[in-house]
Order: sequence, then C-alpha cells, then structure tokens
Amino acid sequence: MQRDDPDALLAHTRAMIALRRAYPALRTGDIADVTVDGDRLRFVRRAGDEVIHCLFNIGGTDQHYQAPAGAVIAAINGADTTQLPAWGALLVLETSRSA
Repeated sequence: MQRDDPDALLAHTRAMIALRRAYPALRTGDIADVTVDGDRLRFVRRAGDEVIHCLFNIGGTDQHYQAPAGAVIAAINGADTTQLPAWGALLVLETSRSA
C-alpha cells in the first residue's frame, strides 16, 4: 500500500504539500526571474523577506549547475547544489542577501 511506502507517490505528494505549507513564498509569493536554458528551468518565489530559488531539470539527461547559496529545502531525484539529475528539482531558501 502507498500509505506504508515512503517511496510511494503518496508520500512524495504529502511531503510537497507540507513544504508548501511551511514556506509562504511557495504559497503566495511572487514569481520572478524566470529563466529557461535548454532543459533547465529556474525561477524565484518571493514573499516578504523569504526568497526561494526553484530549479528544475525538465529533460532526460543530467545537468550541471551551481545553485545559489542557501539552505536546500527540497531535492528531488538526487538533485544537489551542483547537479540536477534527469527530471530532478532543487529548492533553495536564500539565507543571505546583499544590499
């Protein structure tokens, strides 16, 4: 059953709903700085002082990428701050901003 499987789609969906509830920028924030570079999609969600960088690989091959500095709040399909695997995603909470 999906209910008992931490790798099931149900568990993933619940985790994404919890993430959205935890961060106002993901619920009600503006979307800005949308960029598409081949199979990489990037945009920023902002609500007040909260800034979340959203990085997606929407293709079937790994993409090397240097994520912005911050705390990783979600990594999908093994994504990390230097690589977005095929169909991977990374959400990074900005922890410091220059004035």
